Amino acid sequence: MPPIRPRTPRSCVEILSQLGDKPRWDDYLARLAAAAAEETEAAIEAPAADRATVEALEAKEIADLRRRLGLD
Repeated sequence: MPPIRPRTPRSCVEILSQLGDKPRWDDYLARLAAAAAEETEAAIEAPAADRATVEALEAKEIADLRRRLGLD
């Protein structure tokens, strides 16, 4: 079995060009905006302690990644 190729990042233009016509673009962008709004609302409603915990975990992961990559 061949190895799985890593996904390459795609630009918004590439994604939208695959959607076809403008109404489909509008639908995709509306769903994307709704998801972003929902995520933002959830982040605002999260207690400060939870946000601090998440931020601490993310900082630890970033530091670990930088260490493994030899950047620190």
